[in-house]
Amino acid sequence: MAMSDVHREKWRILRNVSVLGLAFMVQFSAYTGITHLQSTVNSSGGLGTASLTSVYAGLIFSSVFLSTSVIRWLGCKWTVIAAFIAYMPYIGAQFYPQFSTMIPTGLLMGLGGGPLWCAKCTYVTVITKTFSEITSVDIEVITVQFFAIFFTIYIFCHVWGNLVSSLDMLHDVSPVAIYCNIRHCEVGNYRVYLQAYVSCAWGIRNIGYVMICYGVTNALSAVITGSLVRLTGRVPLVVCATVLHSGVVVGLLCWEPRSHDKAMFFVMSGLWGVADGVWQIQINAMYGVLFPGQEEAAFSNFKLCTSIGYILTYSYSSYICTDVKLYIISTLMLVGVAGYLLVEWKERNRTDTRLNKE
Repeated sequence: MAMSDVHREKWRILRNVSVLGLAFMVQFSAYTGITHLQSTVNSSGGLGTASLTSVYAGLIFSSVFLSTSVIRWLGCKWTVIAAFIAYMPYIGAQFYPQFSTMIPTGLLMGLGGGPLWCAKCTYVTVITKTFSEITSVDIEVITVQFFAIFFTIYIFCHVWGNLVSSLDMLHDVSPVAIYCNIRHCEVGNYRVYLQAYVSCAWGIRNIGYVMICYGVTNALSAVITGSLVRLTGRVPLVVCATVLHSGVVVGLLCWEPRSHDKAMFFVMSGLWGVADGVWQIQINAMYGVLFPGQEEAAFSNFKLCTSIGYILTYSYSSYICTDVKLYIISTLMLVGVAGYLLVEWKERNRTDTRLNKE
């Protein structure tokens, strides 16, 4: 291939990754702004949590039975378009939040979500191989950097979606005038922080601003770690994220939030965003490297596992207090990191064995 053709192909691939990230950012700016407020705004009768449970129930089904078949039938690009359309009814149902509207549209969105994320990851992984071949750069490095480009753009959906929702809520919601401590019982994962800390102690209207901080630090983390991986590899970054995330959990367990702790709300959110940026990029990149030629099945299983985690979180969120949830989060994180390190160790041994034979 001539140098001019190589240069043109490189920019075409980089443009496609960037456009894909931009499309996801626009789509999920609408979705993210409403989902982070579901358990608060649509709390009557547990509607918000029930609708999110239906979303992840649909995701589990589509990850198991639909993703691979749909991608092979439509291809990655048309799968993304069709899945975007499947998200629209749920977003529209927010104007008429009833069980009869939210649950069916949530299921439909979940059915589209499995193929959507699988198609995105498959597409990025496939074009990574092409880019690696024409540039002779190590595919593991390129895979991390391409996922970093995608997530850096996509993560800004947390900024725009939550900015709109926060500005809107300034006119509609008064501050929550109750004292909140570590025993408050609601929602799960990052939503533990949003409702049990931010909403309860500082007010619902400020959730969006705290999420904007999360989105910005998440994007910065994606940019920085995507560049650092060439120097450090994946494992040191994951270990650092584990230490940081553990520190955040310990801080939340020790902190009794009050409305005047404004800076602390942003510090905790920002640190969580930094750690989460590492998780998203490094784990997705690892799947792309470990399963060449089996991307659809690999990323379907990945989305299945994350969906099961979400639906389990929502199922127990109303029955377990915040401190217990934080202990569960930290325990599962440590178990997951141990499993990750074991996979990395086995992959390194397998690679060394193959190189020795050659």
